[in-house]
Amino acid sequence: MENSPIHGPFSEDFRLVWVPGWQSNPVRLSEDQSKIFKVLWELGGGPVSGRQLVQQAGLRLSRSVSSFFKGHKIGAHRAFHTLVTLVHSSQHWMHCRFCRQGEKAQAVGHAPLLDSPKRRLYLMKCAEPPPQENDDWCAIVHGPFSRNFRCVHLPDWPHGRILLSEHQAALFKSLWHFQGVPVFSEELLKHAGLSQCTTPSNLFFVHPHLSKKTPLILGPKFAYKTLVIVARKNNHAFFSMPCASPEKIHTYRSGDDISERQATARAKLAELIIEKCHHEWTPDEIAVLKARFPNELTTVIAKELGLERWHIYNMARVLGLKRSDDFAKRLNEFRSQHALARFRHGYVPWSKGPRNADSPLAPNEMPIDSERMSWGYLYRKISIGQRKNWRLSHHLNWLADGREIPLGHVLTFKDGNKLNTSLENLELISRAELMRRNSWLRYGPEVSELIFLTSVITRRINKRRRS
Repeated sequence: MENSPIHGPFSEDFRLVWVPGWQSNPVRLSEDQSKIFKVLWELGGGPVSGRQLVQQAGLRLSRSVSSFFKGHKIGAHRAFHTLVTLVHSSQHWMHCRFCRQGEKAQAVGHAPLLDSPKRRLYLMKCAEPPPQENDDWCAIVHGPFSRNFRCVHLPDWPHGRILLSEHQAALFKSLWHFQGVPVFSEELLKHAGLSQCTTPSNLFFVHPHLSKKTPLILGPKFAYKTLVIVARKNNHAFFSMPCASPEKIHTYRSGDDISERQATARAKLAELIIEKCHHEWTPDEIAVLKARFPNELTTVIAKELGLERWHIYNMARVLGLKRSDDFAKRLNEFRSQHALARFRHGYVPWSKGPRNADSPLAPNEMPIDSERMSWGYLYRKISIGQRKNWRLSHHLNWLADGREIPLGHVLTFKDGNKLNTSLENLELISRAELMRRNSWLRYGPEVSELIFLTSVITRRINKRRRS
């Protein structure tokens, strides 16, 4: 049983793998490689980031996932690139599910894997079990959705059923749970367990430069545009799926006009949003507002009452509440301080235009002929606005005397003091002579040979220890 596949193409301990199309099967894996494959198999085809994958496998976090498969073992490298897919979610690569049939792996279905943009995820193609033929996994149960919300049927989509990823299905399931009532994007993502995603639309984003825009990739976006209505109120986005409402305000029949249905649903959604944004004020809340609004910030009052700022402003306007003179004066002074730091219309910055010697200097800029120290050497400023404004001071002194620095030569300091840049202290030598002065060859032939033999002995000792 050890030399036969147990977990898909892997053996029982994940140390052997049968790679489709590889002649030297099975391929023997190292301990680290088997740990990575085992974690991917236990995830059941789900995506995982490289850092989480290495951490769950108990390996070094400083290495990337692909680095564990680089080396002289070509079979392990082939197994990794055949069985594992690196998903650039901003490009929406497709995830193929595989099943085991004898010694070959056959594709049985496709599902686009969409996640939050700008992430790199790993998944194993052969880890997710395919749906059986006698399983009604794609049958319509919840409106146009299947039982697990991984499949959706729309009569306006000409390519048949639409397959969704796990995160997309979780979003549609949450929208179905709210029964057509508009909900904030933060509340929707939190209910769906997708708090790491910025907006729901990111799950259905299709990159504009994607070359292969197949129906498998465009289908989820079409379902999102068709089923979900998005409206905005006071800088807040509300999401609603009218087909989940018990009132049946949105039905789907083949041949209907999508734009007309969406207009009807949007009008109904606007009424629901107004109802949701409305707040019934209690006498205690009104008393708190009357006492605190004249002398406190609106943000503080809204946070303590659990309301939005527009609730406070609207009710204060209804009650005729005004800010006190003292608070309004302090508020205007605070705002005027910020206004002084803003750029006024027509302001010309000091750095406008090309830089030259006549340009005004910045407050922290040094003038020409200034000196500074860097890495133990003195530098002198020779220009402003050029590519190289600073040059070595001892080079400038040498060139000012009419001398040259040929290619392959350097200037050294006779007394070893790099700050003494006088011509009497400078010496022009070749780089070969500089190497002889700074290497162990300067100690003489006897000491040099001894150092060489010591290095040879050290290398042989290290080679024995590694073997």
